[in-house]
Amino acid sequence: MSKDICARCKAEGQEPKPVQARGLCRRHYLRAYRAGEFQPGPVGMQPRGRTCTVEGCGRPHKAHGWCKRHLYAAVRVGKVDAAPRCVGPECDLPAVAHDLCQTHRRQERKGLPLTPFKPRQRREGTCGGPECGKPIKSAGLCDGHYYQQRKGLPLTPIRKPKPKGGPCEARPCPRPALTDGLCRTHYTRRLSGQSNWADLIPDKAPDGAGTLNRNGYRVIPHPQRPGRRIFEHRWVVQTLLDRELLPEENVHHLNGVRHDNRPENLELWTKKQPPGQRVEDKVAFAREMLALYGTEDERARYAEHAPELTPLAGT
Repeated sequence: MSKDICARCKAEGQEPKPVQARGLCRRHYLRAYRAGEFQPGPVGMQPRGRTCTVEGCGRPHKAHGWCKRHLYAAVRVGKVDAAPRCVGPECDLPAVAHDLCQTHRRQERKGLPLTPFKPRQRREGTCGGPECGKPIKSAGLCDGHYYQQRKGLPLTPIRKPKPKGGPCEARPCPRPALTDGLCRTHYTRRLSGQSNWADLIPDKAPDGAGTLNRNGYRVIPHPQRPGRRIFEHRWVVQTLLDRELLPEENVHHLNGVRHDNRPENLELWTKKQPPGQRVEDKVAFAREMLALYGTEDERARYAEHAPELTPLAGT
């Protein structure tokens, strides 16, 4: 079956295109519509030429004898004098359909008997719950007691929220209270169900204090090399010697406590051994040891036998 061809395309000698609406293709139809060649037709199934019944209004008919504007005013606002009224019992609201207002029309569609419509009244008075003076929300109760009633819970006094900013009730806690009289940490502990939620929160270590590794040694950020870390006991000894430790040197804790890095508790040890058993090797090793760890006179005497040392940066 062949499709209809646009009349204007054929008249202008252009490539024929199929008709979309009103005998025109899509392009010519949009041009004509934007140019105002087409007038809007009647709304819905109303007969043509019918206008609004409100005096002084000549707009096209929409429904119930009104135009779209007056229909909205009659249904939603009820400000049209000519609007028919609902025939329901004790009802003077504008009719929406079948001579009934919106509420009575809903009752009719559900098969219910038409009953007088009770307009919404302002709730007055206070809540009937125990020890409560809040305004009524629903069923003679406030929000909190109405929630308890819906959940099937016994009506109990509503606990008043505690003000923020006071001291935390988990004494002795210096932090300010944020929720229910508790600081953030204690409130999170209690909310998670911890039995020891009221225990004192340990203070945070100051910046640069370092941490303990699994072996018990304290590791601190390197003071001179950002991004790197160093054992605190090695840094203390390096500061005392004013140089970096050699690979064969290590630090010993006198009392055996690995994180006790007081200078008087640290001792420098070396694990270097001579490479052989010849006398010349032992003598060279002895001279090197005296140059590193001997007295001031011995270090000056055998300074030429000392290995190359790396001083600390900034000294």
